[in-house]
Amino acid sequence: PGQQLASQIEQAFLDKPRLLGLGLEALAEELGLHARTLQRRLKDIGDSHSAIQGRVRYRLAQQWLQDPTLAFTRWSGQTPSRFRRGT
Repeated sequence: PGQQLASQIEQAFLDKPRLLGLGLEALAEELGLHARTLQRRLKDIGDSHSAIQGRVRYRLAQQWLQDPTLAFTRWSGQTPSRFRRGT
């Protein structure tokens, strides 16, 4: 049951990446749970919202960096290093 909850949370983040920046309350609402209930269940399985969030962010970053159609240059019209220099 614990791994199922973690997988359910990861899938919610993958389906709706905007949830990554909205906090525990938004995630709990998405899952149909009270925020405190979600915190308690995560604690029971030895996991946390921030840990799952970090894993999903890493996974998404890997996917996005491998997809040339989602490259930073395409979005901004400049390379990441040029953007950092501000030129």
